[in-house]
Amino acid sequence: VGGKLKMFAAVVSVVSAVVAQSFQVSPRRVLSRRPLRSAAVEYESVELASGVPLRGTLYRCGPCDDKGNAALAAVTFDGEAAKAIARVRFVRSRNFLTQTTERKQKEREGRRAVGCFYWREMLFAVQEDGLPYQMDPVSLGTQKLSELGAQIEDRFYPKPKMGTDVLINLEVTKESFPFVPATSILFREFNLQFREENKVDRVRMQLDKGEDLTDWGFTRSKYVVATTNKGKKTQGKTQGKTRVTRRLGSPSSKNEARCYDLSLKTVVACFDDDDQGGVVVDGIDDQGHLRRFLLREKESSSAVVEVSDFYEEEDRNKRVDFAVASSSGVLYAVRGNELAKISPLGGGKRELVRYAHPDASAEMGIPTIVGDTVVTLITSKGVTAVATLSAETLALLGEVALPYPLPRDLAGPFVPALAPTLDDVRAAETLMRLYAKKSSQWNEMDGGFSGLGFKQILFPKGVSGG
Repeated sequence: VGGKLKMFAAVVSVVSAVVAQSFQVSPRRVLSRRPLRSAAVEYESVELASGVPLRGTLYRCGPCDDKGNAALAAVTFDGEAAKAIARVRFVRSRNFLTQTTERKQKEREGRRAVGCFYWREMLFAVQEDGLPYQMDPVSLGTQKLSELGAQIEDRFYPKPKMGTDVLINLEVTKESFPFVPATSILFREFNLQFREENKVDRVRMQLDKGEDLTDWGFTRSKYVVATTNKGKKTQGKTQGKTRVTRRLGSPSSKNEARCYDLSLKTVVACFDDDDQGGVVVDGIDDQGHLRRFLLREKESSSAVVEVSDFYEEEDRNKRVDFAVASSSGVLYAVRGNELAKISPLGGGKRELVRYAHPDASAEMGIPTIVGDTVVTLITSKGVTAVATLSAETLALLGEVALPYPLPRDLAGPFVPALAPTLDDVRAAETLMRLYAKKSSQWNEMDGGFSGLGFKQILFPKGVSGG
């Protein structure tokens, strides 16, 4: 009996091993199904008590989770310093909606929304490398990828500038000459009908191999300024260039770009200097210093002249995080918990007014100038608030604490003309949810209409663009 029991146990063990081996799945066949997003900061309209004397909507957009997914935040003020409406929603980009494997992670990270702009009563979330997403300005719902009326093909630089009647932007294009791959920058102006101005004779800058565009600016009449970076460091310093070319309609008939050995990570402002024969550029260099440079147009040994360092020697140990310029040339710079108003007086002199948050560990966001006030985000002790300060004295006028914290480097405009009521916002959010449900059902019924390439066949470019 004992021998039979031992034989039976051996047979059972062999059968169990065979069954386990048959059900074992190869690791190569297992696909990653984990979600690539965390909607911890996403919420619909919340009414808050407001002490901010503004009317309009503040938008902020940028990466908000550990996967780099971008969220769009909006805070609407009623103008009576009584109520504010806050809401946050992730941009429903292709990267957000799809699950991907690790081999596509690098490609995915290259196409994330990093800011937004408001143009012709439309809101757009811009990507690092790709077309912008058109967003609903009230509900923050994602509507579609936009080609701006079929005027752009596949890339839109995420830092457009607004003129009185024009939208101005750069377009980075890859060009393949025989055996010489090259990259060029196009300066483009769009009018109110999304049609390009001066399309025949575009301003063009040629980049060297390995150069990437980091920031840009333009003067009112003459110049376009672009800063580039090769991403490599020599003796601790990043290799960067600044290129300047004349705009269309300038006295020069040639639009040849001049290259200067000046590395700037941010172009804050630039303007013409007819007396010196060049362009003056205010920018933040790689060391975090806010400085003013004169770039002379004529050939000389002193083509780059440092006009001013806006902070004193004892203040230069602290890096400048963000800086913006008003229409009158006044600079507003953020360093940690401090906001400074810098008024250049000429001759290298300046007037400095500061506001420091009581919490030394607080972090200020990118300031936005709205008339005679400055609006910014301040995060202190895990709470993010929208604060308004006097543009003249930097006195704190009021602040609104948001339900959840937000990153400090979110960028976006303030739209004074847009101030929907709470009922309007909630009605738009209801329509947004219904639209999202119908779209999901449609994609399930047709097997994924948007992903099979049928759109290009049924709707040629220009028909569905806008």
